[in-house]
Amino acid sequence: MNTPEVARHLADPEPFPADVAEFLLEFSIGIHRHAMYPANHPSLKPATAAILGRLQTALQTRADLRLGVLRDRFVCDDRETDPRHPVISELSERLHDHELAALAFRPGVEAPELRELLAFLAPEVERGGAPLGSLPRDQRPSWPHISLEPLHYDELALDDADAGDWEDRARELWGSLVRSAMGEAADPASDDVARELAAAVAESTDDPLQLRLVAGYLSPLVESLVNVQDGRMAGVREGLSEFLSSLDPEARAGLLRTGGDAAWRRDLLGAASRSLDVDALLDLLQAAATASEQTISTSMTRLLTKLATHQRQDDPGSRRRADGALRENVRSLLRDWTLDDPNPDAYSGVLDSLARAAPAADTESPDDDVPVALRILAMTVELDVWTRRSAEALRTAVDGGRLAEIYVLVDEGGAGPGADRILETLRRPAWIRRVVAPDDLPEAALGRLAREAGVAAVPPLMDGLVAGRTREARRVIFDTLARYGDAVIPEVEARLPSPYWFVNRNLMNLLAVVPGPSSVDPLAYLAHDDPRVRRAALPVALKVPGLVEAALIRAVSDRDERLTQLALLRVRQHPHPDVLSAVVERVVLAGRSPELRILAIRALRGHRSPVVREGLLDVVVRGLRAPPEHAHLGAAIAAAGLEALLASWPLAPDVAALVAEARESPHAAVRKAAGGEA
Repeated sequence: MNTPEVARHLADPEPFPADVAEFLLEFSIGIHRHAMYPANHPSLKPATAAILGRLQTALQTRADLRLGVLRDRFVCDDRETDPRHPVISELSERLHDHELAALAFRPGVEAPELRELLAFLAPEVERGGAPLGSLPRDQRPSWPHISLEPLHYDELALDDADAGDWEDRARELWGSLVRSAMGEAADPASDDVARELAAAVAESTDDPLQLRLVAGYLSPLVESLVNVQDGRMAGVREGLSEFLSSLDPEARAGLLRTGGDAAWRRDLLGAASRSLDVDALLDLLQAAATASEQTISTSMTRLLTKLATHQRQDDPGSRRRADGALRENVRSLLRDWTLDDPNPDAYSGVLDSLARAAPAADTESPDDDVPVALRILAMTVELDVWTRRSAEALRTAVDGGRLAEIYVLVDEGGAGPGADRILETLRRPAWIRRVVAPDDLPEAALGRLAREAGVAAVPPLMDGLVAGRTREARRVIFDTLARYGDAVIPEVEARLPSPYWFVNRNLMNLLAVVPGPSSVDPLAYLAHDDPRVRRAALPVALKVPGLVEAALIRAVSDRDERLTQLALLRVRQHPHPDVLSAVVERVVLAGRSPELRILAIRALRGHRSPVVREGLLDVVVRGLRAPPEHAHLGAAIAAAGLEALLASWPLAPDVAALVAEARESPHAAVRKAAGGEA
């Protein structure tokens, strides 16, 4: 692989933030307690306090904490929780049942706000509780530092509306859809808005929350246009149709997959069949089929394609009849989703792709060879014959990213020499390298290939992780490799160090999630030039008992504040005297950011080390006596230091003297920390 190709690659997504995950666990516990006990039960107060503590920790490194709610996971900082985590996935499902799209917490949250929120969320919807997101805006609870974003947009609903109302509603929804993806400054009436909107949505394919917001406006917009008279609102209709047609198929399917369930997609398509132009309707239909993992029958696909072709003819009568027939057939298709299909299920998906209108001779592309290759492989399985054409067809299908469809053909065709030869060929390392080369990797199919190939698949998968061109492809390969456990360690060791930062970072991330010792020295990577590599190396070092103290000392001393934050979160588990000294000298008393120094002070709380004591006394004195231009920041740091001193040395004379001085401070936070009036 040449240098320019390697340099293009982006890094894999980092794990879900640990501080947010800990907050979610406490949040789940608090909801369950509020569901079990009456409002004045003594166990509710400590539960709320624990949540508040975790929330404040998460807010120390963020301007606010915004959590997107999906059915089985949360989204935060462009990262998702593991849907297999039983507690967090149960919590996300509960909030999803409350019809919430997102929650936001801002600094300053107080216990009464949290208690009210927990009380509202405690009743289970399936047992008769009212979904919070379904309440009208004026009845939905609100708090100064907590906000809820509903899944639905019912406040835009109209009952017994006239034509003008529907037009206003459609115009408002189109504007909201545009601004939700492009920002408040976007102009829904500009000439290029549809293409720019499609580009913005395509860039959000890794952000399920953003896609969900767009889909939330899409559905009521299409329904509104059903009630608008033909010929009216042409700008909105054309803009929406151009937006949908400008999206690539994967982005369209992702939008419909994230937007709702199968019933939601059927309702959307039913409304689209009465309001959108033919091209946009067919694009939506195919995207819904992909998102629902449904098969549109071969005969139906061919019929719709032919009708669409006739709809574009010059003769008005033919165009009108074809348009009506196409829309009626789409509605018929939605009633049962699939019509009777004479083709076996295994081959319908392959043959459907051949039903497109034939391209002109000068528009052919290599992609046109893939359906033909799949048909050859289908015959290879049926006839149990392996030829040179079979090998070429397999190569074409694999290079086209059709591993999942190859497995469908093999499974449905039954065991035999042809199927066995395909499977045996796919298990070869050289072929696995071909499999992982495309940008779009089918996760389930790759997992099956890895299981069948065994550890022989590790080297080519590692090559794919290094060479993968897209973040999603690397994520799929990374997850597949992680399932091998310590079997990947020799391959990681053989590839380290790398001249490319992202390779070092990805391989260190892999070492962090697999069990077993490694000969790699993580301290060497804690000294790497790139902070992203250093962050990935810290969890690896913390797995080695003899390196924990040295790793934490190096991390808290690092110039990268994110790495220092990660280390400070681990200090409580590893309170070695040298580590505590490093936190005092290199963070608390050093020229680091105020937020980081406060986080360090809180990490030291409860440790009765003489070094900690002297450092806290020093920082409180400095804060209380800071010059006017630094008084505000000094007060915040002094308040944190005073709280830590009182937690460990409440009766010490020197601490008592500082408390007395702090109670006379002009800053409320300092007086509050000293036990005085805020």
